[in-house]
Amino acid sequence: MFTEAIEKILTDLCTPTLVRAVESGDGATALWNALEEGGFLELLTPEVADGAGLMLSALFPIFLAFGRHALPVPAAQSIAARALMRDCPQLPPAGMLTLAGTAFREADGVLCTPRMAYGLLADFALVNLDGELLLLDCSQARREPSGVHASQCATLYWSRETVGTVLGDNGEEVRLFSAAIHAAAIAGAMEQVLDTTLEYCNDRVQFGKAIGKFQAV
Repeated sequence: MFTEAIEKILTDLCTPTLVRAVESGDGATALWNALEEGGFLELLTPEVADGAGLMLSALFPIFLAFGRHALPVPAAQSIAARALMRDCPQLPPAGMLTLAGTAFREADGVLCTPRMAYGLLADFALVNLDGELLLLDCSQARREPSGVHASQCATLYWSRETVGTVLGDNGEEVRLFSAAIHAAAIAGAMEQVLDTTLEYCNDRVQFGKAIGKFQAV
């Protein structure tokens, strides 16, 4: 049910034009609001906390869909972050919340999260620092683009006074969630490439027949 509903939103709103616009620096407010207001960011949140209470395995087709549509906002990361903060005294903040599976302190005490997904776009980051869980405000960080062209990936730097207190000791889960989310996104993107390739092979005609019917193709 949730997968079909999200697929419809992505089909209607996550168009190639919008993806390119976000990559060029324009906002994705309408798309983000549709996911947030539909309650889709609370899919892993327990039912007692007004979430859907789904198992992680049930989210795999949803994370695949995010990759298939090249979703340009950190929806998967926000879903995971809200689940990871379930036992924290602080409630998850509103806005785009991403994950930083790895972080380290530099000699001067500055905290660095290298190559963080959606680092240019996110409002907040849930960070793993040597197993400790931190919630950081991205507006207080210095952001440096660190991905390929049009990527939202960035390395962020927080001064010592902006880091705040530790929320928990489950920081390692941030790294594991990040890896699983990236794997699902890559698989979804590969599915889309395969489908597009097969469609082209069936539609493209050469020498009187679809190129997919040639043995070499």
